[in-house]
Amino acid sequence: MTFPTYRLRRALIGLLGVVLAACSALPQGSIQTPPIATAPTGEPSPTAPGYVLAVGDEVELRFADRPDMIHTLRVQPDGQVSPPYLPPQPAVGRTVAEVAQGVRAELAKLADGGAPAQYLLSYGDDLEIRFVNYRNLNQIVRIRPDGFISLTYVKAIAAAGKTPEALENELTARYKEYLRHPELTLSVRGYSSNNVRVGSRLLPAGLLASDPVVSLRSFASPQVFVGGEVVRPGVIAFRSNMTVMQALVEVGGYKPSGELRNVIILRKSGASGVLMRRNLLTDLTEGTTNDMILAPSDVIVLPKTTIASVAEVVDQYVYQLFAPLKNSSFGFVYNLTPDSTTYVK
Repeated sequence: MTFPTYRLRRALIGLLGVVLAACSALPQGSIQTPPIATAPTGEPSPTAPGYVLAVGDEVELRFADRPDMIHTLRVQPDGQVSPPYLPPQPAVGRTVAEVAQGVRAELAKLADGGAPAQYLLSYGDDLEIRFVNYRNLNQIVRIRPDGFISLTYVKAIAAAGKTPEALENELTARYKEYLRHPELTLSVRGYSSNNVRVGSRLLPAGLLASDPVVSLRSFASPQVFVGGEVVRPGVIAFRSNMTVMQALVEVGGYKPSGELRNVIILRKSGASGVLMRRNLLTDLTEGTTNDMILAPSDVIVLPKTTIASVAEVVDQYVYQLFAPLKNSSFGFVYNLTPDSTTYVK
């Protein structure tokens, strides 16, 4: 490093300290930014009806007709929750009411198949077999752990996995070999399972007729992602009125290879994503106010050189830094598509 370059770096570091000291002395929210850059001081309250779910939030899923079925579901890095017995449901960017609506839609799909709910006999079920003409053969038997039952004349016969009606018909046919009029009735006196078969799936009894209720159980603390040419890229806790410059300082500052004239901020949005570029070098050298207030879940990228597209930002920095995001709903949450992303300098 040449002596002039060393003096320039020292000067920039000194100016950065002056700017930060000035920011801390100002009242919160006094930093002047263009309208598009102004962010809310926090996410909507989790108690508000319009609160949208984020990764790490937990929701509670209940079924009105099944008080024993209470499940806590965490919003995964892929932006989904996984209700039991149903396909994963998108959750990030949705309200709890919208998630409940999605669960109802999946239950409706199962019900629309028209397949009747059938109980399948299982290990430990108690069966009562009653004969019309041979009462001496009436008996109560329990399905053994191997799935069989033992009866007079017919000996061992497989029962587990069959419907009571199917086993009744099979017993009638078997007893015809020994009895002239083997009319019999099979009933289940003790159930070891509450599951029924609907089509090819096993589901809890009453699930299809139950109304799902989804409520917010806990919410993840808001965070900001910082990557690129910074000393300690990673995730930091979001604070009200946190600015881009403050976030960069919190991760140890920028490397000499960082391009402060082209700091990029990705912000998720319900209708259209926002990609903003900020020239923070002029804040250090010319006293301008290009710094901006951050919003929860903002992604800050300090590139080496000018980045031409969102795809380059994501591929070069975000996915390399936050590997779980590569197979997640990151692109969906931040709307990283050419038609939906707004570029703001």
